Amino acid sequence: MQSTLRKDLGMLVRGEVIVFDEERETDLLMDYALFEVRRHGERVIQHFIRKNPPEGEIDELIYQAFKNSFISVFQIEEINSQALILQDLMVPERRLRLVDFGLNATAEPGLILYTRLLPFPRFVITSGWGFVVDADERKGEILAEYIQILSNSPRRKQVAQAILFFRKLARPFAASPALL
Repeated sequence: MQSTLRKDLGMLVRGEVIVFDEERETDLLMDYALFEVRRHGERVIQHFIRKNPPEGEIDELIYQAFKNSFISVFQIEEINSQALILQDLMVPERRLRLVDFGLNATAEPGLILYTRLLPFPRFVITSGWGFVVDADERKGEILAEYIQILSNSPRRKQVAQAILFFRKLARPFAASPALL
């Protein structure tokens, strides 16, 4: 795992200790370990879901959100007291209602956001990490470079390469604790 982190996410590993630049990087590490790292051909989150069947309707909703989670580049279009309205810049017809009280209090319309979203029937939440870019005027340039990263990287390494790109370009945000 340590060599994966060092190579994929650019995190410093000293012996058995992972050295974080910021405490918030633990959220990124946990997300990456759950959703991107594979053991025996299966992602950790997939293994968990397979081994632990849902015990009720709420568990089923959460499991579906895990299964349907996705990473993309979004632009914050609007902020109201209940949610942020996001435009997916990779899938322009997709507009989403993000519920995140911390980001709701600090974000501004026009910011670009790179994160993993977990979709629920009427809203989405982040998985706990993300990068914010205050670069509305550079949106086209950022998207072009992001698309180039995706097209030049093997499928299994696309998320890691994109994370490295956004780590250099953006500032991390602290998402609110999950509403779950």
